[in-house]
Amino acid sequence: MFRFAPAGAFLLLTALLFPGKVSSQESPDFHQFTDKKGQTVSAMLLEVSPNRQQMKIRREDGQEFETVINLLSLDDQQYVKDWIKKAPMTAATQAEFRLDVALTRQNGSAERQSSGFVRLESRPSTFRMVIRNLSRVSLEGARVEYALVWEDRATIYQTEAKTWTYTAGSDENGASQRVKKSGQTDLEPLRFNGEMTLETPAVSLEQVFIGGNNPYREDEMLGVRLRIVSADGTVIHEAHSGGAVIGAMGWDEILALPDPMAVN
Repeated sequence: MFRFAPAGAFLLLTALLFPGKVSSQESPDFHQFTDKKGQTVSAMLLEVSPNRQQMKIRREDGQEFETVINLLSLDDQQYVKDWIKKAPMTAATQAEFRLDVALTRQNGSAERQSSGFVRLESRPSTFRMVIRNLSRVSLEGARVEYALVWEDRATIYQTEAKTWTYTAGSDENGASQRVKKSGQTDLEPLRFNGEMTLETPAVSLEQVFIGGNNPYREDEMLGVRLRIVSADGTVIHEAHSGGAVIGAMGWDEILALPDPMAVN
């Protein structure tokens, strides 16, 4: 827990923290910090406050101190920022994050092909993801992992003779099969109330009509599941759109689904 001391106390703390140049060979865990007056100390960075204004360090003699980050040189302020991106996220820090994710399905225009009494339609479908940081802690170095899931009941393709046709289902026996398309993208740094909009790649949902307007075979979108992951792999938020079916599926279960079959 960080203790917020009055300004006079920080002046005293700075005097203790930077008593003069400390001559020692810097180990991988220790860093030579320099304040704006040019005084230096070799210390290990232990923790940064949620508001990114203070830090806790341990000198080589074992003493621990808290100080204000902007008392440091600009290079060392950048060192602290880089450390934050690489540092493991503690449970306390993780609890600081409150994120809101809005998911909206977007359907494109249908492409239509015909062969005799058979009409074939293919429509691209994507999900728009709007991510907002409602916490007081800046979110940096995170990524979004997502997976779209649908029932693949028809695959439309063009033959070598340049005619259009379809195959029923996506497995080798022609049966309907649940499939997924997954991916990930990096998140830009999100400050308090910051917002970022992303869109998944499109998947093709296909319909087959035979002599009428009711689909003979039709792909069915089940939804999208996503999670937001910190730089060290900690899952800090999960969301899904699509109702009970995809809500009941775990992340590993979704990733184990096959990709849709490609027809050459």
